[in-house]
Amino acid sequence: VFKYHGSVALIRSTTQRSPFACRQLDEDGHQVQVLRLHSLLYYGNAAQLVRSIKQLLLPENDSSVRYIVLDLTLVLDLDASAADAFLVAAELCHARGATLIISGCGPKHDVRSRIERVGLQLLQVSSVHALNTDRR
Repeated sequence: VFKYHGSVALIRSTTQRSPFACRQLDEDGHQVQVLRLHSLLYYGNAAQLVRSIKQLLLPENDSSVRYIVLDLTLVLDLDASAADAFLVAAELCHARGATLIISGCGPKHDVRSRIERVGLQLLQVSSVHALNTDRR
């Protein structure tokens, strides 16, 4: 289900950034964990997603995780169980003071509409179209 996972201190985008922004990523990048998902998400691997997010948010692992980014660029489709897993993930993040960010699915993307059908937008999960942008 995961193509890769890591913090933005280790995983860098293709966007060129200023020296200041690079230093910030080096210093605070561990607070942002990126999970790039791929293929089909279904009941068989949805539980793995939830377990991984729980693990990231455990105080003994790294209590400084403030953001979890789920990059769905490579996700082909998902079923209702996987959509529910996104809802559970958002609730876990909210309970631990972290923000869940969903990336890689535009407004007309089928994956996005399925996630929204389970009510995820009600939790005000952040959504960005692509991660390779420089925000100043």
